[in-house]
Amino acid sequence: MLNITVAQAMDPTFHLPYYSQPSATSPVAGYASAQVAVKAPVHDVNGFDEAMFPNGGTVWIQASLLKDYHSLGDPTAKCVPVLMSNGRQGFDYPH
Repeated sequence: MLNITVAQAMDPTFHLPYYSQPSATSPVAGYASAQVAVKAPVHDVNGFDEAMFPNGGTVWIQASLLKDYHSLGDPTAKCVPVLMSNGRQGFDYPH
């Protein structure tokens, strides 16, 4: 999940970019949502982690902007990427 403050999460103008390559100078491929599907094991290049865009494509996000998933309301829940019936990537929250 994203490693951001509550104020950042509530700000509709705050966006964290996905990059097309592991570099802040590469083209922006889109913007991250609260949960990020990161490749496991983590593939880190130049401080960027490889992630999966919702269409299944590969994108890169700064590793410092990520932290392990946790839910204050349900501490036993995990967040795992799944392929939804429409062919897009989504998340499931099993126990």
